[in-house]
Amino acid sequence: MKYIGRVGTPLFADFAYFFWTMKLDFAQFYNGYHLLSLFFFSVIAWWIGRHYDDNRHLNEKLMEKRNELQSLLDNADAAIWSIDHRTNRMSLSKGFEKILDVSLQEAYTERTLWQKYLYHEDCHKALHFLRSYKDDKGEAGKTAEFRIVRNGQIKWVEVKLSSTWNEKGEPVKTNGIVLDITERKTSEERIKQLAYTDSLTELPNRTSLFMDLNKRLQEGKETALFIIDLDRFKTVNDSFGHLAGDTLLKEAAGRFKSALSKESGCIYRFGGDEFWFVCHKTNKVQLTLLAEKLLHTLTSPFMIQDHGIVITPSIGISTFPGDADSMDTLLMYADSAMRIAKEKGRNNYQFFHSSLYNKIQRKAALEKELRRAIWKGELFLHYQPQVDLATSQITGFEALIRWENERFGSVSPSEFIPIAEESGLITSIGEWVLKEACLQSKRWEQQGYGRFSMSINISVQQFQNRYFADTFKALIRETHMDPSLLQIEITESIMQNTQETKHILDQLKEIGVKVSIDDFGTGYSSLSVLKELQLDCLKIDQSFIRDVTTSKKEAAIVKNIIDLAHNLELNVVAEGVETAGQLCMLKKLGCQTGQGYLFSKPLFHQEAEELLVQEQQKMKIDA
Repeated sequence: MKYIGRVGTPLFADFAYFFWTMKLDFAQFYNGYHLLSLFFFSVIAWWIGRHYDDNRHLNEKLMEKRNELQSLLDNADAAIWSIDHRTNRMSLSKGFEKILDVSLQEAYTERTLWQKYLYHEDCHKALHFLRSYKDDKGEAGKTAEFRIVRNGQIKWVEVKLSSTWNEKGEPVKTNGIVLDITERKTSEERIKQLAYTDSLTELPNRTSLFMDLNKRLQEGKETALFIIDLDRFKTVNDSFGHLAGDTLLKEAAGRFKSALSKESGCIYRFGGDEFWFVCHKTNKVQLTLLAEKLLHTLTSPFMIQDHGIVITPSIGISTFPGDADSMDTLLMYADSAMRIAKEKGRNNYQFFHSSLYNKIQRKAALEKELRRAIWKGELFLHYQPQVDLATSQITGFEALIRWENERFGSVSPSEFIPIAEESGLITSIGEWVLKEACLQSKRWEQQGYGRFSMSINISVQQFQNRYFADTFKALIRETHMDPSLLQIEITESIMQNTQETKHILDQLKEIGVKVSIDDFGTGYSSLSVLKELQLDCLKIDQSFIRDVTTSKKEAAIVKNIIDLAHNLELNVVAEGVETAGQLCMLKKLGCQTGQGYLFSKPLFHQEAEELLVQEQQKMKIDA
């Protein structure tokens, strides 16, 4: 007889099942009372044993799962803890030993141990976090980041809290997890450094500048902006290479940083050779002292590749809210002031004021108009005669560019030529002047007025162009101009690089073009340079001619220039001849050619033709 038990059936059902299988009636049961009693106690013993085995098996499973879970918690790279507020019992994982570098026993014994290791700057933050967590009734996902100090090292940890609450709003249990996020924070700091720091100079970069400056202005804090541009930095790169330029920038950044205190403001590298200084002061006396200090900072030469290189700064300064009421305006005004500093000879500083801004605005507008001037037909040439002082006959002309603009009217060459040079427009304008002058000279020859030399001013940018000589060859072929009648006028500044200048002049001499030094005596030409270069003429600047009849010093200078030219077998042209007395003195000193208002002002080509007709008629009468 085998009993088949059914799990979960009541004891009464077990008895019914037993009676049915034994096919016993009630009388038999009564007569077999002792047997039944024995059976009854056997069933109870079986039932108790069965449930005991089930409970033991369940406990074993629970213990296995608990051990498995504890193993996972202990091996996790986190410190996990739990507090039962009803029993005040706390559970900790072994992660505390890794993160706090303490034993679990120590952590259990002293529950506020973690407060000892908090970084002093984060103590207030941690207490505020715990207080706000309690006030918010354990808001899900409450997280905070703190620093702890262990063994002299700073670690970043992330703390997450969650709690269960009863109906009365009392905490029943609080669970927490502490993660070591030091590596993540280090990576974030590195990314931040790359985003906000200039990699070359290690100064804050442009992004950082705009963030900091915008924040100051939004808070309404008085601010002065210095824009510092290194003068002629491109020359360093061109002469010594970009590595030398980078070295200079790093040293300059170091000097600026040492010279400026944190209280006064922050220095940034904006890009290229430009540094920006956001100053926390706006008092003009203080700003002047800071600007002088920045100028002095770069006084000492930079030792680059065993060369002492001197770099000067041009500084523009604008203030908020004194000059500007927005960041864009503040930047624009400081940049305007910096450009004026460059125009005033560099190595100086300029404060913004409205007249500066108006000048910059006009300059920008002129550049825009100048870009369209050629195809709009606004540029034209005037021709000023050059006269043989002995015969009073016209020997040539100087072509002088003029500009008549619809918006600005007549614009002086002294104003628009520098703009053309700065913007790079001078090359295309210069080529147009060359072609126009050559064509006009050829037309006069074809019309029977004679063969006249044509002098044309050449800018530094044109002269230094590698295709300068080729341009002349192409131009002469196109216009059929006699190259011997073409004379270019260069300034003494072009001659500073003797080897390069000599190479280009030699090419021009092969073509047959003549070369003259314009405004001679106002630059820095040396006699050795004059001897080495193939020149044809010296033009004496009008500043010497103006007082040649009233100043013995001026007369002596003019005399020496004329004698020098004769000894070098060069022609001499005196510019700015305006009086008969000047003409008489120049003849007496041996000058050959004159140019100035005494003979004629610069003329339109039609007026020049009329002058040539008059001269032809006069020659016929004299004949």
